[in-house]
Parts: sequence; C-alpha cells; structure tokens
Amino acid sequence: MKFSTKVSQRASVFIITAFLIATAAMFSTSFILEKQAHALDGVVSAVDTEAPTVPGVPTTATPTKNATMEWSWSAATDLSSDPTVVASGLKGYQYRFSDNSGTIIDWTDTTATSLTTTAQFDGFYQLEVRAVDNAGNIGTASVGSAQLDQTPPTVSITSPTNGTTVDATKKITIVGSTGDASSYTLSIGKTGQTPVGFTSGSGIGFGSYTWDTTNVPGGTYIATLTGTDLVGNVSSAEVLIIVAGTTVPTGPTITVNSAKYTSRPIVVTGTVSSDVTRITITVLDSKGKVVETGVATYTPGKTTWSYTVKANLANATYTVQARGSNNTGSFVDGKANIVVSIQCYLLTLLEALLSYWFF
Repeated sequence: MKFSTKVSQRASVFIITAFLIATAAMFSTSFILEKQAHALDGVVSAVDTEAPTVPGVPTTATPTKNATMEWSWSAATDLSSDPTVVASGLKGYQYRFSDNSGTIIDWTDTTATSLTTTAQFDGFYQLEVRAVDNAGNIGTASVGSAQLDQTPPTVSITSPTNGTTVDATKKITIVGSTGDASSYTLSIGKTGQTPVGFTSGSGIGFGSYTWDTTNVPGGTYIATLTGTDLVGNVSSAEVLIIVAGTTVPTGPTITVNSAKYTSRPIVVTGTVSSDVTRITITVLDSKGKVVETGVATYTPGKTTWSYTVKANLANATYTVQARGSNNTGSFVDGKANIVVSIQCYLLTLLEALLSYWFF
C-alpha cells in the first residue's frame, strides 16, 4: 500500500515538471519570434531612407525645326547599399520641361522612360528627369537639352544691284551673305534652263563669287543665292544681271541685184545685221506657192549674203523671203521681189524663120 502511494506521488511530480518545462519553452519561443519581428520592422523602415539612382540623360534630336520633341532616357535602379536591407523598388519618374524664361511644365509623374514635349517658340529647352521609389524617396535629376529653330537663315545679295549690265567679255563679282546657314548654293541662269554659272559650299557662309561672262549669250539672267541651316530651314535671295553683246537681229534686209534677171544662174543677194548666224530662203511664185527653199551662203559677222536659185524659174515675178536667226534663237524676216525675164535666142530665131517662110 505504501509502495503504491509513493509511485503515484512520483508520477504526479514528473507530470507537473514536464508541463512546467513545456510551458517555459513555449513562452521562450514566442518571445524570440516577437523580438525577430520587431527587428525586421526596423530593417524595412531603414530602406525608405535611400533614394533611387540617377536616370540616364534625356536625349532628343537637336537642333530641330520640329516643335514636337521625342525624348528618351535609360532607366534608374532602386538598390540598397546595405546588404542586410531590402529595397522598396522603383515606382517611376518625375519630369519637368522648361526654357530659358522659366518652367513651362512642372514636375509630372510617369512610369515610362520616354515622352513627347511640345515647344512654343524658337530657343533652348531642357528636360529634367528624376526617379521615385515605392517608399516615396526622390533621386537626383538628370538634365537633357535641345534647341528649336524654325527661323530660316538671313540670305542677301549686296552686289551687284538688280538689273546691272555687264559686257559679254567681262567678269562680275556677286557678293552676299547667308546668315547662320550651314551650306549654300549660287546658281546663275534662266528659268527652266541649265545654269551658266554655279557654286556651292558648306561649313562657312557665302562671301563672293566671280562670274566670267565670256562666251555667255546676251540676255537677262537670274543669280539665286540659297542658304540652308542645320535643321533644313531654307531661304534665298536673287538679282537680275543683264549680259550685253548679243542682240536681236535688226534685219536681214534683202536687196535684189536687179529688178529683172535676164540670164542664169539667178543669184539673190542682200544685207543683214552682223549677229545673224543662219539665213534660210524661201522663193514663192506670184500666187504665193512655194517654189524652193534653201540656206543662204553667209559668213557670221559679215553684213552681206547670197543665194543661188536652183529651180529653173520661168519668166515671171517672184518673192524671195529671208529669215535670219542668232545664237539665242531670236529671228527676223525680210523679203523682196525679183523679176525673171530671160530671152531664148533659139526660140527667137525659129520665130523669125517661120515668119519668113509662111508670111
């Protein structure tokens, strides 16, 4: 009986001791976990104090004549410098667009790494971009710049004055400027025709060009100076230059050697102004029908010409028309009448014999 009671008492003591040990272990674990949780809260709070990195510099086409500018930049990152701290992550970006006179668009949120802005007038612009993380920290901004240029270069010709006349065997110097143009061309010619003078350049503005008018046909020419800037804005100026020396023919004046041709060959002659280079001949009968056409014998620079009629013209009155043209394509007409009265001696003798025999 005593032995049984002692065993029961020992068992009770063992059970109570085990319960106390288990309870102590449970409270100890809960305390450690709570401590760790508090410690972890402290780590998360530390991340919020570190800003993201600086994004890449915003770039766009510059200079440009397009008021709409397309910008882009490389992405920023949100990393912790402390390996025991977890970063909150990149939320996005903020940007602002401004010109020399002040801010046009204030800080605006975006999640992209590109955007489009619109400029209002010529000048320099800048775009600032900065990164923001999920904890609200804002990084340092990077700055990109651009220039809007919609104004054509100032182009002018200061010499010669409009309508200046130059001798056909002399030179004339064309002086002008092309402002801020990055390239220029000077073309001299007539509308729709191949230029008779041309020059071009780049890197520096136009200064002067000497045009040699030797062998240049007389007439009015247009000298056009054109300047183009880096973004493609174009402007031009022009003057009229008159090259003297070659004039429109004043003839030809046709002169008939005799009012009556009594023998063959029939050679028509005439006079003409010295600038004529070609003379074409047309012979017409009394009814206006073309009998013959041809080209007169003529030496350019001379004032006389001749033409030998090939047709066997009958006795009658004819009209000879002559057209003279010069090397510019201008032409003039002249005409005169000739009379052909050629006597046939054989026919005259036959008429005399017949008259003698029969009458």
